[in-house]
Amino acid sequence: MLKLKISILIIFISSCFNKTDKEKETSCIGSVTKVYPIHFGRGYYKSTVIYKFEYLNKEYTGKYKSKRLTDIYAMEFNEGDSILISFNLKDPKINHLEKLLYIKSKKHRIERKKKSTIVLKSE
Repeated sequence: MLKLKISILIIFISSCFNKTDKEKETSCIGSVTKVYPIHFGRGYYKSTVIYKFEYLNKEYTGKYKSKRLTDIYAMEFNEGDSILISFNLKDPKINHLEKLLYIKSKKHRIERKKKSTIVLKSE
C-alpha cells in the first residue's frame, strides 16, 4: 500500500514539472536543410535531419534523428520540407521537431486539357 502511495506521489510531482516546462515553449515553422541517411542493413535506413528556424531575427539550427526504418526511396524527410518546431522561449537552442508540415519533394501540379478537364499530375 505504501508503494502505491509513493508511486502516485511521484507521478503527480513529475506531471507538475512537465506542465511548467510546456508553458515556456512556443512553436514556429522551419525548414529542412540537410538529410543524412544512416544505413541499418538489408536496404533499410534511418535519417538524421538538420533543420533551421528563425526567432527574433536570429537563425537557429537543430538536429533530429528519425526512429523509423525506411528504404532509401521512401525517406520521411527531404531537403526543403517545411516542419513545425517547438523551442524554449528563454533558450531557443533547446528545440525539437514536432511534425512534418509540407513535403516540397512531392509537389502536385494542375494542368488544363481540352474541354476544361483538370488532370492532377505529380512531379
